[in-house]
Amino acid sequence: MSKNILITFAGRQDRMENLNQYIRYALNNNLLDEWHIWDFTRNKTDKEYIRNSYGPIAYMQDNAGYQFYKDLPKNSKLTIPLRISNDFHIAFVEKNQDKFTEVVIGGWGNSGSEIRRIDSKYLYDNNRDDTEKIFKIEFFTLLNAYCDNILTISRGSDNDINISINGYEFPTFNLLNRDDIPKLYLQGGFGAWLEFCYVNDKIKQFIGNPNESYPYYHAYRYYASRIDLFKDDVFLKCDDDIVYIELEKLKEFIDFRRRNDEYFLLSANVVNNGVCAYFQKENLSIPDEVGEFELPPNGFKGSLWENGEKAEKLHSYFIKNRGKPLPLTSKIVEWDKRLSINFISWKGRDLRFMMLPFQCDDEQILTSNTPQYLNRKTALFSDFTVSHLSFYSQESHMNTGLLINEYVRLRKEKYNI
Repeated sequence: MSKNILITFAGRQDRMENLNQYIRYALNNNLLDEWHIWDFTRNKTDKEYIRNSYGPIAYMQDNAGYQFYKDLPKNSKLTIPLRISNDFHIAFVEKNQDKFTEVVIGGWGNSGSEIRRIDSKYLYDNNRDDTEKIFKIEFFTLLNAYCDNILTISRGSDNDINISINGYEFPTFNLLNRDDIPKLYLQGGFGAWLEFCYVNDKIKQFIGNPNESYPYYHAYRYYASRIDLFKDDVFLKCDDDIVYIELEKLKEFIDFRRRNDEYFLLSANVVNNGVCAYFQKENLSIPDEVGEFELPPNGFKGSLWENGEKAEKLHSYFIKNRGKPLPLTSKIVEWDKRLSINFISWKGRDLRFMMLPFQCDDEQILTSNTPQYLNRKTALFSDFTVSHLSFYSQESHMNTGLLINEYVRLRKEKYNI
């Protein structure tokens, strides 16, 4: 059965709480089937917020570092199907210990495995020295990224740990503290992404590499490389600072997307989007006293994009009118230039064109270059409205905190969520 999958590139906690309420409502009411949170956060506070709030981890990039998985109490056994090509790492972290125990499976390019004790300060640092070797073996091709690797970790009534993967059993080793409940951390590394199979939760996390410039191509490449799994689905992608969603029209937006193959991308009617604002103004949906909104050159930047005061005035008008739609000049406005991708949708079959190059401008490629190459257009869907809080160029002259609070009030008054 085909799914409706929403993707969000997560960055800041203060921008996501409002969106969180809308999307959980959509999931609970079967408007959406899954929400994939791609963690591209830039600081510890935002990262911890994502990790604690948005479901289990389904995928980690190669430099994501250790992520907490589960506690391992006595008399417990974990079976974890996973996919990784090499260098799978497990860390057993115990309280008040100077060292943690690490198991490396398929390390050194899938040529060997090792159990070792490492100084606790190196948990998040792979540049280590002075490790204490407990066990080492050369065993080539123990891992395979293109089929399930079945990992089992078990602990008996004491501190003995048993690990096996794909039928190979490591020698039993002891934890340092017999009475503690160790925390289990997992990571890939050295060019190897790590994917957990059969994570069926509606909300799941995808962990990006920390502090990478222009990381978004990773997400598109993930889905494009698995097109056989997703070819029948409808994808939606929204910014993490979408602060209003016209819930009663979301199904109509998705249904139109599903029925119409001719458009490469379909965009919602977005408040605080330069191209949408132009067509809203042309249709007299925005009164003159709110401001003038020209068509951005080739769809990019423009006076709204660079002017926080203008954006705030537009938001205030929209909120004052309790989210009353701002119709475009027609129900469907075709577009063939660049467009800010604040809330867009595509069909899974078009993932074949989304194996994006490294460190690219995804917006330019997806809204301009690729549609032109394919002789297809983007369409703006007038009858589904969302509101986008801000571009970075606007924020120094916007009271974003006040606007978020006003949007929260609007959400509660209009949708009681």
